[in-house]
Amino acid sequence: MPMESDPPREQQDGAERRGMVPAAGEAIASLQVRLLEMIAAGNPLDTILAELCRALEAREPGAVGAVFCRDADGPLRVGAAPSLPPVVAAALADALNQPGSGADSDGNVVSVDPCRTAWRDLAAHGLHACATAPIRGRAGELALGVFALFRRAPVPLAAPMGLLPHAAELARLAIEHDRVDGSLRDAETRYRTLVEQLPAIIYIEHLVGDTDLYLSPQVAAMLGYSAAELLAGDPAWKDLVHPDDQAWVEAAVRRSDATGAFDESYRMIARDGSIVWIRNQAILVEGERGLPAYWHGVVIDLTERKQTEDWLAYLAHHDALTGLPNRTLYMERLLAATQDPGAGDGPAVLFIDLDGFKNLNDSLGHDAGDQVLIEAAARLGSALDDADTLARFGGDEFVVLLERVSGADAAAQVADRLLAALGEPWSVNGCAARMSGSIGVAVMDGARPIEPEDLLREADIALYEAKMAGRATRIVYSPTRSAPAAARERSPRDPHQAMPEQEAVVRYRPEIELATGRIVRLDASALWHPADDGPLPPANFVRTAGAPEAEQRTGAWVLRQACRQARAWRDLAGGHAPGASVRLSAHEFCRSSLVDEIARAVAEADIDPAVLEVRISESTAAIVAREIVPQVRALGVRIAIDDFGKRDVPLAGLHDGPFDALWLDPAIVGGLGRDRRSTTAVRIITTLGRDAGLTIGAKGVSTQDQADALRQMGVELAQGEAIGHPLRAGAVAALLVSESPPQAGIATAHAPCGVAAAS
Repeated sequence: MPMESDPPREQQDGAERRGMVPAAGEAIASLQVRLLEMIAAGNPLDTILAELCRALEAREPGAVGAVFCRDADGPLRVGAAPSLPPVVAAALADALNQPGSGADSDGNVVSVDPCRTAWRDLAAHGLHACATAPIRGRAGELALGVFALFRRAPVPLAAPMGLLPHAAELARLAIEHDRVDGSLRDAETRYRTLVEQLPAIIYIEHLVGDTDLYLSPQVAAMLGYSAAELLAGDPAWKDLVHPDDQAWVEAAVRRSDATGAFDESYRMIARDGSIVWIRNQAILVEGERGLPAYWHGVVIDLTERKQTEDWLAYLAHHDALTGLPNRTLYMERLLAATQDPGAGDGPAVLFIDLDGFKNLNDSLGHDAGDQVLIEAAARLGSALDDADTLARFGGDEFVVLLERVSGADAAAQVADRLLAALGEPWSVNGCAARMSGSIGVAVMDGARPIEPEDLLREADIALYEAKMAGRATRIVYSPTRSAPAAARERSPRDPHQAMPEQEAVVRYRPEIELATGRIVRLDASALWHPADDGPLPPANFVRTAGAPEAEQRTGAWVLRQACRQARAWRDLAGGHAPGASVRLSAHEFCRSSLVDEIARAVAEADIDPAVLEVRISESTAAIVAREIVPQVRALGVRIAIDDFGKRDVPLAGLHDGPFDALWLDPAIVGGLGRDRRSTTAVRIITTLGRDAGLTIGAKGVSTQDQADALRQMGVELAQGEAIGHPLRAGAVAALLVSESPPQAGIATAHAPCGVAAAS
């Protein structure tokens, strides 16, 4: 409130001499106390400055006080002028901003002559005199403003001149406090905006008790409860922890009191009953005396990541297209069945191949082929009991495990049911079609112990006999099998007969850069042409070659061939020549001579080691990542994880492993556009891989839509049927010297892929 008016000046002077009223210093001290109380109470700056003006007006009847503030280096503006009309106050601010007004003086109190140019219009506002004092900052610069007293009568302002510097100092206190307070408010606003826009919950919790000091509003989107509800303890945070996690989470909380840190992932129950996976990280913050005061933490939503990891774990044991168990899960069950065959009843393996599927797939397209595979899985499953296992190994190969079967006749009866199911009429793309299957059967009896791989191989041999017998039939394996079947098995029984230099050729599958269509590397693999049989693709070659010795010998030969071809391509195309990649199995990668063999192959070919990329499976990488991989990388050779997502490997390992690249498994890539989980898996793996500095590639790319989606998600390289089929070395050379390579149909962001199919 305004101060009471002082007595007239002539009475005041005499009274002060007689000690009847407070001296000027006491008035200033009293005013300072009042203003500090207003500042502490959080009064606005204009209110505080107005009170200061009224206080001086009370000591000088007929005077008008005003404060003009300056923001940074800008002009003066009205800060407070409680006794002046706004228009007049604004006009006075303009006058003070003009040169010669006296406001830019050296700091002494100035009485302004109305005759000065800047004040010629002062009388028009009923003001006939003015005195100003600068409001300086602590550093002494003229930056904060001016305190002014105006007189409504043409008489000097001598009496309050001593108060002006004190009033200006009080104004400085108020202005500087407001600026500091404003900076704090701005900082708090920026911090709150940042905190409330983060995709995470930020919280501050008392050290004692479960009450929270702060909980950011993102909790509503994550759990369905508002921050106000949880701060009020309705419900309490701990009550939302999943019942199966509550005990161990509470134990972790107790341990964190001693360590001063908490970092756990657990499940919460949202308002709608859904399960939300979270990661809760917090640190214990000390107070002013160095004692623990409160927890400061952040909570992030892991639900989508956990779902992706679960999906990857599912893919590690299941076929993405049909949902059936894959080879890994099947072999686990077959191993268990052969180790415990039971009394008299042993397991049986039924190897199934769809007759004519390749022709149908080539003529009607992959979508039609996928429909047939899905329908075949459904038909085969309907003909089996719940205890039987139906798996898909890839392509049109299905395998059945009968864990308990009384003999070959019982297994043959199941095979007949499966053939009948496949023989029913088919409709593909709305057209009637004829399909059949061939089945090879192998049975384990108690008198003949056998390894799971051998039992599966016998079923494969029987399948081959069924194919040779005219298809649409089943054959039960017998040791007295036909000559063609024996020829098929020749390599596993005598692996040293498989001579890769004489009976195998290397094919090179193009890998392109999705952004440009440029061929960056060619993936080398062996295709075996035994003298008395037809060609076998790489997967069947490895299975037929059988023994680890043959596999390792073939791998070393392919490595040398790939390095030599990389040198030949460099001679043809110079600096734009593509590199080469080879895939090594666990047996090949773990042999003691591997590092020397790679170094020798690179040196003999005289190529830059970085041109060569060695690929290993994710399971192999998990075993040897910290031992052998660094030794290979020390040569300058690139190391890539192949078929990632095929097995249950933690995503966190991407940041820890010493790798250069990661290739997505075709099963995940094949689900793009059809399966939301596959799309999410690709996006998360790509993001984590790129964060870890890895180059991301995709295998099994078969459509333009897949290529577009992969490029948009940040995948850099691609390989697959739509990119290009495996090529002979001569076809690669012709492609490199060609001015306009033939197109393969995948259009990238800037150019089409220039890769031709192998002849």
